[in-house]
Amino acid sequence: MNKNIQPGTIVEVKGEVEKLVLDAEWRNMIYGVEDRYFLHLMGEYYCNMKPIRGLDCIMHLTTIMGGKPILVDHKTLNKALHLPHRFISLPCVDIYSHFVFCKEEFQLYVGFFTDSDVPFGICDSNCGIHYKHFTPMYQLIALILRSNVLTKPNQDKHFDFFDLKFMFLFVTNRIDFSISYVILLNMINAHLVDYMPYGQMLTSVFGLFHLPLPTSLETKNNSYISVTHVRTQIPLDKCETQVATHSKFIASLQEEDVFLADNGSFMKMFEEQKLEMKRIKDENIAIINRVTYLEGIAATLGGARQMDIDIGNLYQVQMSGEGTFIDDIDMFHEIEAVGVGIGGQSSKGFTDLGTGSFMAAMEEALQ
Repeated sequence: MNKNIQPGTIVEVKGEVEKLVLDAEWRNMIYGVEDRYFLHLMGEYYCNMKPIRGLDCIMHLTTIMGGKPILVDHKTLNKALHLPHRFISLPCVDIYSHFVFCKEEFQLYVGFFTDSDVPFGICDSNCGIHYKHFTPMYQLIALILRSNVLTKPNQDKHFDFFDLKFMFLFVTNRIDFSISYVILLNMINAHLVDYMPYGQMLTSVFGLFHLPLPTSLETKNNSYISVTHVRTQIPLDKCETQVATHSKFIASLQEEDVFLADNGSFMKMFEEQKLEMKRIKDENIAIINRVTYLEGIAATLGGARQMDIDIGNLYQVQMSGEGTFIDDIDMFHEIEAVGVGIGGQSSKGFTDLGTGSFMAAMEEALQ
């Protein structure tokens, strides 16, 4: 299915670009926490993917990994990337619907990243500007974001209005929405247009779900971004624009039926899992109650047996203390035969005495 593999890139950039990333607390998101990917798991992840629009209009996705369904949302990506706590509370914003094209705004972004005057008419509509028109520092940032955050098929190096606005908010450290949610939307876009990005990031996601990661099937990522990727800046008057590539993605996201159709099956699967969990929980509670009951019985029986032993030991001690040890049962028959009274009562009354009275009577008879 997916032949366009984009595992991400390892960033080897220092200086001002690195400081920019660190100030935004994007180290794990940009530099990653893995340097390997698993092609067969990536294929299984994207082939079985089902994008879902929740009742709160927030997108998430389900997929089948190893025969088991898993749910992936922006919180899952936050955990997989070990992002700082402040990222958790950021709202989920669909930038492809929330960002509305504005000619003046687009012209501002193009001029900012190229550090030059924008030719007349180039920003009249949303179009892609090649990264070679950017200044050297912004070329590196554009390549990093394209590889690890704002992916496109074939790693297209043209940047349209949505890309440039995102870059502008990043370099000015003014992003106030969940970046993980943007990545999730791009995963859905990859599923729709048939390519497989975020290989390194997905390795962290698979580890979060404790999926087996056989080292014999892993692939080390040898793709790097460094200052050697900087190209000579091309003036904007030689710019050849390209049609924006997000139009298909936006149209697909706006087709509610595509996602609501899967939402019913997902909710059914979710309810079935809840019922299965409740059944297992009830069974465990029943087993625990049964074990507690049996332990109580065992403790009661053990206590009664210990009491019998204690009484026997006390009797032996009392008899030994008087210098007389009765070990022949015939003596009791003789006592009964002559009708010797103990404590004013015949031997026949033994059966009517309690344990304490019996011991007292025996002591009196021995005296």
